[in-house]
Amino acid sequence: MSLWSWVNQPEELKNFKNPLFEANSLVIWPSVAPQSLQLWEAQYLCSDAALSMLPQKTMSLWSWVNQPEELKNFKNPLFEANSLVIWPSVAPQSLQLWE
Repeated sequence: MSLWSWVNQPEELKNFKNPLFEANSLVIWPSVAPQSLQLWEAQYLCSDAALSMLPQKTMSLWSWVNQPEELKNFKNPLFEANSLVIWPSVAPQSLQLWE
């Protein structure tokens, strides 16, 4: 079972939707220019009152998925653990474009 197919079920999706979200047809185009970089000084729309209610108002998807009884639903049955490590090559001559 895919994690996202589970999350997108209507009865589960309501637990993860932002109640302040308003859909619109506009698109956000991020700027990747270095001069556009801005570091946050604080959290947006966050206050001490909001932080105090955070544990009651949020649910960790990963803590749920990592429960042993749920984890078996998301594990790849073809996966075999081993001690080998995959090291990708970042050399330009290793670049291959898919056709």
